Amino acid sequence: MSWEESGKRRLPCPCGKGEVEETCFSDDWNRYETRREVHCEDCRERYVYDSSVIHGNPGDEVERGWVLKSTLEAERREAASREEDLRARYYAAWKSRFKGLRSKKDVWKILTVNGRFYPSLQIFYKHTKGFSEAELQNYVDSFFRYSDKNRIVAICEEGHRQAE
Repeated sequence: MSWEESGKRRLPCPCGKGEVEETCFSDDWNRYETRREVHCEDCRERYVYDSSVIHGNPGDEVERGWVLKSTLEAERREAASREEDLRARYYAAWKSRFKGLRSKKDVWKILTVNGRFYPSLQIFYKHTKGFSEAELQNYVDSFFRYSDKNRIVAICEEGHRQAE
């Protein structure tokens, strides 16, 4: 089961002065991969290909494409800043919500706000089977990320309402 080259094409580079060579590969399991080689010195230094899907349906996705490295770095800094702000505002409340719980089901109820968020109880039990207390805390903390901010706010606000 090896990757085989299934096609090659040359396209204009982002600045339009040179070219990018795209080589497509596929394997026996219908997986596909595209490798890009930039033949323009300016673009090689300034751009990077971002394969993040911006819209579409499976099999018909549209990737973000060529992005300035400086833009991607600025976005990473902004994301880190948002993450840091979220941690400063909510992490202490988050930790206190999961302190002293008696059962895994109690942890699940808080983590999912009574089933509103992923994972289901069955999946939660499957993921955390045999976990020590520290491993369970690490699992719970893995959900403390900016992309899950709605969950974080809901959990912390619920805890605040209960404390009143």
